[in-house]
Amino acid sequence: MSSMPNINLWIGPYGSSPTSTVADAVQKAASPKVLIGTGATSSSLYICPSSAPSGCEPGARRFSRLFSPLSIAERYYVPAVNIFRTKGAKTVGIVYETSAFGTSLALGSKAEAINNKLNITLEQTCPPTPNAGNVSLLVDSIIQANPDVVICGLYYAASVEMIKQFKARNFVPKAFVSRMGDVALFNDLGRDASYSIDSNYWDSRLRGDDYIDTLYFPPSPAISSPAPRRWADAFAEVFGFQPGGNYEGVSFVAGEVLHRAIERARSWDPVRVQQALSQIQFTSFWGKITFNGFGYNELYPFTQVQYNDQALSEIIYPLIASTQDTVYPIPLWEERSQRLYAYWQMSEKAIVGLAGIFMILTFAMMLFVVILSNRHRVIKAASPPFLLLFLFGSLLLYTGVIMWSLYVPTAVCNAVAWCLSVGFVVMFGSLFGRTFRILQIIKKSKYAPVKFTNKRLLVFVSLLVAVDVIVLIIWTSVVPIRGVFIQPDRYRPLQDIVQCTLQSSDYIFIGILGAYKLLIMCAGLFFSVKIWNFRLSEFNESKPIAFGQYNLIFFMILAIVAVAVFDPVSQRIASYVLRSVAIMLATFIAVLVIMIPKIYAVYKIPPGTESSRRPKMSVLMSGIHSPTGTGSGSGTNTSSHTNSKSFSSMSESELEARLSRMTKDLERVKADNKRLEAENTRLKKQLALAAEEESTEESSEEKKDAVPKKGTDESDATEPSSSSEEKVKKSAASPKMKKDDSKASSKNMDEGSPAEEKQAPEPLSKKDKKKKKQQQDEEKAPESSSSSSSTESSESEEEKKPKKKGAK
Repeated sequence: MSSMPNINLWIGPYGSSPTSTVADAVQKAASPKVLIGTGATSSSLYICPSSAPSGCEPGARRFSRLFSPLSIAERYYVPAVNIFRTKGAKTVGIVYETSAFGTSLALGSKAEAINNKLNITLEQTCPPTPNAGNVSLLVDSIIQANPDVVICGLYYAASVEMIKQFKARNFVPKAFVSRMGDVALFNDLGRDASYSIDSNYWDSRLRGDDYIDTLYFPPSPAISSPAPRRWADAFAEVFGFQPGGNYEGVSFVAGEVLHRAIERARSWDPVRVQQALSQIQFTSFWGKITFNGFGYNELYPFTQVQYNDQALSEIIYPLIASTQDTVYPIPLWEERSQRLYAYWQMSEKAIVGLAGIFMILTFAMMLFVVILSNRHRVIKAASPPFLLLFLFGSLLLYTGVIMWSLYVPTAVCNAVAWCLSVGFVVMFGSLFGRTFRILQIIKKSKYAPVKFTNKRLLVFVSLLVAVDVIVLIIWTSVVPIRGVFIQPDRYRPLQDIVQCTLQSSDYIFIGILGAYKLLIMCAGLFFSVKIWNFRLSEFNESKPIAFGQYNLIFFMILAIVAVAVFDPVSQRIASYVLRSVAIMLATFIAVLVIMIPKIYAVYKIPPGTESSRRPKMSVLMSGIHSPTGTGSGSGTNTSSHTNSKSFSSMSESELEARLSRMTKDLERVKADNKRLEAENTRLKKQLALAAEEESTEESSEEKKDAVPKKGTDESDATEPSSSSEEKVKKSAASPKMKKDDSKASSKNMDEGSPAEEKQAPEPLSKKDKKKKKQQQDEEKAPESSSSSSSTESSESEEEKKPKKKGAK
């Protein structure tokens, strides 16, 4: 400057330290001069500090010939502190180097934090231009204090080193503010610089009334671009690159300020230009330009930027020009990488582990059934093939839960629908099919032989599954479920997911499948109620099925709530956990209520000993055939008692075949009974005719004997009369005897001893017949046949006739 004494208007260098040197020379120059600063923001250049040299009163203006289109460093982070308060920050930590710029920045940030009622939990300094060791000490203090917001009064190199040490120690504050504005930022840090906040002088994306430039870029209806953008394009056209936010713009606006001051002063005289600068006020592509009494632009707002996930700056202040909302709190280091695959989250691992435990237990139960399928009557009665089918259906449901994770592509979405739908039908269809078989046996065994084999039952369950499969094939062919990429938080790629998304047409098929399964459940409940009192507990699973349905409905409601109520994006983990646990518990409880009684029975009654510890099968099976559902014991088929020991070694199909044969025997006995009843009716009619003829004949004889002969007593004359009365009584008693004979014949048929195969008993005396009749009345089961009754009646008549003849 001393070599160019005739130059009176100067544009200063960038930075507070060199500007201080030049401003001091301008202030001490013999001739008046003016200096326009371009990057000097330290408040000590404009306001005398308490440690100012002699001749500068603290708080007064330091350089009267220095002007700056920028504000001071104390205002650097004021907008950012205000944003943090609105975002919910509570504590602030401040670290800075003891340079003029660093101290000014820290003091201004501290004052604004206190003004916003934020707690200062850390305030620590380091030497100017700190090395890695100095930065490490600062990082230790920050981690120990753990403030919500970290504000750094450091330059570029120290700020880069601090971020590197943050990542090495896996520490992330909720907000990090520091001077990062350098073109080498991405090369030095890459995406690790993301979400840091910086303060720039200017940005080409700014807009609003404060950025209207009437001198160089006047508004025009034909031009929609704001002045900052138009200036940046013009700069790039001349120099071949886009201007940054700190150097090019402030240098240009310094020349514009001097240009406007000269025009206002209408002179090059530095004194008059200095006076014009004190009064100047205008808007340009840079923003509002004015100078206060200390020579700096106190109305100028520093632009606050935050680096996005690509380490590119986004404007967060001024709000009118913001390109994104402030990310607070900033993502953790692990949240910044995308993981588009399943089973990496802790909730998924827990669900898969729980499903794995259930599947292992189910496989153990299947092995238990296979081993004891031919060794224990309880397992035989449960029909091992369909018990295995029931357990296989539960495995399908567990598989569907495992596949229905937080990452579900299109193919897996449709596989989940198949596993859950088919698994339900296989599992509960096998139970309901067995219940239906027992119901058919109970109903038809009273009237006709029943043969409901495992093969027939397999066809029944296969038809249930076939209906479900047909609907699923149509669904997945016409409108398959789509896996859609969802980004809950663009700043946290770790949360990106692919989820199954339903279209409106998908709900039609869901409704059809749901109604079909509801029909299966209602049918199963109906069958269970019908066989509720069936006495063979090995075959009757109505109570476990009813209990399983109750739990199924309860947990189904939980699963529906999890899917419908919880938000699939923001509450996806809660929805995932609740629906998965509900499906697995409903399935596992249904398995337990079916399998635990069988396991307990096997444990309580070891294989090979169960036949001696259970009631005879003939007594239990009598409940099927008796009209009232209970057996009488005495009326049981003799062959059933004889073969009862063989039931323990029979399978379910063998028991059904045996039951069918017994039913045929019963029907044959009933047919014989009907034939005998017809024969008894015919005999009754013949006996009634014979009695009528005999009565007529006796009445004629009485008339002949009415005239007494000579030489006879009166007692002899009355004897025929008494003899006639006795015959009438015997004749009247003969129908009752015939009825008893009919009952005896029917009873013999029920016991499996046809009357035609029995021989007529020997004639009995009156005393024996009376005793016999009392025994019949007590047991209500006469032992004599109709043939013996007719023989006794004829013999009785022959005994009476000799008496009458003797009387005559």
